[in-house]
Amino acid sequence: MRRAYDLTRQDERIRMLNKFGGQTVKVVPIKKVRTLAQNNALHLWFELVANTLNDAGLDMTTDLTQCDLSWTAHNIKEYMWRPIQKLILNKESTTELTTKEIDQIFDMLNRILAEHGVHVPFPNKDYGANYDTI
Repeated sequence: MRRAYDLTRQDERIRMLNKFGGQTVKVVPIKKVRTLAQNNALHLWFELVANTLNDAGLDMTTDLTQCDLSWTAHNIKEYMWRPIQKLILNKESTTELTTKEIDQIFDMLNRILAEHGVHVPFPNKDYGANYDTI
């Protein structure tokens, strides 16, 4: 089983030395993937964008039924976020994204939404109670 140690912290270095003292250890860098807080903010943002688009009267039109559908957080993720994610990063899941990649996709999608008069800032810890519960 692999265990990650943060070698910038002295207590982690000591813990690693105590566990592996005298052994050869391979150290590999780990890309920093999204944090739990960033994941919560991402999914809250999906919901906020859906509500904003619905309030602005911008319905989601499907090709199959030619009817207007209301946006949902799920639709924002699957039909707006994920296609951009696949196109520019070639990654299927948001679980694979680094913190910087989330910013990169948000910036691009935010520019696209702005062309339609929609701007929803990305939530941060100051956002409120819903931030940690999504």
